[in-house]
Parts: sequence; structure tokens; C-alpha cells
Amino acid sequence: MNEKIKISVLFVEDDPITTSFYKRVLAPLVSELLIADNGKTGAELYKAHRPDLVITDVAMPVMNGLEMIEEIRAYDREARFIIMSAFEEPRKFMEEHRVDKNDFLAKPVERNKLQMLITKVSSIIQLEKEIKTEREKNKHQQQLLIHKSKLESLGKLAAGIAHEINQPLGGIAMSIENMHYKLNEEGTDKKYFHDKIESINENINRINQIIEHIRVFSRAQGSELKVEFSVKEAIYNALSLTQTQLHNNGIETDLKTSDKPFIVLGNKFKLEQVLINLITNSRDALIQKRKNFDDSFKPLLTIRTQQSGQNILIDVEDNGSGIDKDTAQLIFDPFFTTKSEGQGTGLGLSISYGIIKEMQGDIEVFSEPSKMTRLRITLPIITKS
Repeated sequence: MNEKIKISVLFVEDDPITTSFYKRVLAPLVSELLIADNGKTGAELYKAHRPDLVITDVAMPVMNGLEMIEEIRAYDREARFIIMSAFEEPRKFMEEHRVDKNDFLAKPVERNKLQMLITKVSSIIQLEKEIKTEREKNKHQQQLLIHKSKLESLGKLAAGIAHEINQPLGGIAMSIENMHYKLNEEGTDKKYFHDKIESINENINRINQIIEHIRVFSRAQGSELKVEFSVKEAIYNALSLTQTQLHNNGIETDLKTSDKPFIVLGNKFKLEQVLINLITNSRDALIQKRKNFDDSFKPLLTIRTQQSGQNILIDVEDNGSGIDKDTAQLIFDPFFTTKSEGQGTGLGLSISYGIIKEMQGDIEVFSEPSKMTRLRITLPIITKS
């Protein structure tokens, strides 16, 4: 066997003669070989170097092999072991600690048998590394798509965001103009100026909050960011970015949220992204339906929350054009869209589905053509003891 196997191995054995023999066998075979003469040193070497495979004896001083495996397992649940022993004692331990029975070698171990086992384990390790690399690549691509979708949402909402900022800016400008006018009058009222300054500060704080929220919302965030947050707050934030566009298109909003905040685990800004996507989809459906009706049609968007067992249900419902059963089965597929060319990428609902699944939740669609569409998000609630 001329070519070395591309894995690192930690060999743990207290007998120097046995160690010398296996060192001669393993050193030409693997890309890196670490040696320890007891379980304590073995555990320390594992934490320092994270080798691909640990080959260990059982009976050793200071810390035996089974105790070392327990310590390493607590540090890294995916650690892989081959146990060597002249006794049957480790077999029960192996069953309890996810060590494959085929990874047990009875002493004395034949050279060829050890080489074959290491070759087999190496193939499995290499395959696992390739799968992990592909998963990380796909995960990165998914995060890029989520971020792209988020920025597209902000682009579509730009007019509404500008309106949200212009309102407090108008208040500031008016307050300053009034203060300037008052300065030219006799008998300056300090309370009047104090109140106006308070008003200006409030408007400045409101602008700061809007800008800060947009800044954090638009920032690329990985799935690893998971914190406890209030669903109600996420709904209000999503509405704050969409309310102006709804109002400008004559769409009434009916918000029916529970008094309970409903705490869930995940990324608040990603849930906001999902809600913004559902709200804008409803807006588009309502605008489309209104084109086919007279002024008697009253477009309505309803957002409601309710508890169901240990879950919260978030419904985003509209009385728009609706979708048929066949279309409903396709809406979460990537690149599927019912919108005209240039109006949608077909990624919004697919990305929303992935975000909700990432939060251990579910998202479903209920619709009646020409009558209504309801998207329901189900998320597990965190209960406080």
C-alpha cells in the first residue's frame, strides 16, 4: 500500500512495545499520526487537533479508553473510534455510545485486518466530508438568495419607507418654522419652546428607529442567528414597512393579533421578510382583482394570530383573486410565479418556505378562486416555566 490514506489518526495505547508495532504499521499508511499513552493525554490531543479517527486500547492508567471516549463524545458527538481490546467488556459500551460493532478489534490485531478497516473508515470519512462541503455550499447559496430577496423587497417598498421618514421630517420642519416665528414675538414662552424641542426629539428618534431597523433588516444574516423574539413585534415591523403602500392602493388592513406576544426561536428579521413577502403578494392580488371590478369591491388584507396547542398560527389573508388547486400545489416551488414577466422572480415563497422550515415551522396555503387566499404560518411557541 504505497499511497497514504488522507486521514489523521490518534493512536492511544499505554504499552510501549504495542505502540511501537502499530506506529510502524500506521505511520506509512495515514497522512498524520498522533500518539498518546493514556486516555487523559488522548482526550487533550483530540481537542487540540481534531483527528479524523481515534484508535484506542481500553485498559490504561490515568484514564481508561472508555472514559476517554465519553469525554471526547461530550466535546464532539461526531468523533469516530476503533476500539482494541483483549476483553469483551467494551461491546456493551459500544452499543450505548454509537460505536459500530465492526469498529471493534480483538487483540492481538492482525496487520492486514487493521489496514483494511482503516481504509474502509477512511472512505466513509471522505464521503462525509464531501457531503458536508456540498451542504455548506448549498447553505451559502441559500443565504445569498434570501439576502437578494430581502433587498428586492426593500426596493419595492422604497416609496413607503421614504414616506415613513418624510412624516417626522415634516414635523421637524414645521416645529422649527413655528419656533422661528415665535422668536420674533414679544414675551417668549419657555414652555412652548420646551414642548417643540420635545416634539423634534421624538421625531428624530422615530427617524433613527426606522433607519436602524432597515439597516439591520437589510444586513446579510446567517441561519445561525437564533434568538427568542416576539411574533407580535415582527408583525408590527413588517406592517410599518408596507402600510404606506397598502394605504396608497386603497387596501384596508384588519389586524387581529392576540394580546400575548407569543415568543418563538429564530431570526426576527427573516420572519419579517416572510411577512413582507406575503403582504406584498396579497397587495398585488388585490390590485389585480380591483382592475376587474367596479368601485363596489373593497380590498381587504387581514392579519391574525391565534394559539393552537404549543404553536402559534399567523394568517395573512386577502379577498383577492385567489388561486386554483393545481396552482396552490406549485407556489412554493423555486421560480414558479403567476405574475407577468418582470413582475416577480418566483423565489419569494420558496425562500419564505425555507425560512419557516429553518424555524421548525410550517407554511400552508388555503384559497378559493376569485374569493380569497390565506397563507398560514405555524411556529412552535417557547413556553416559560
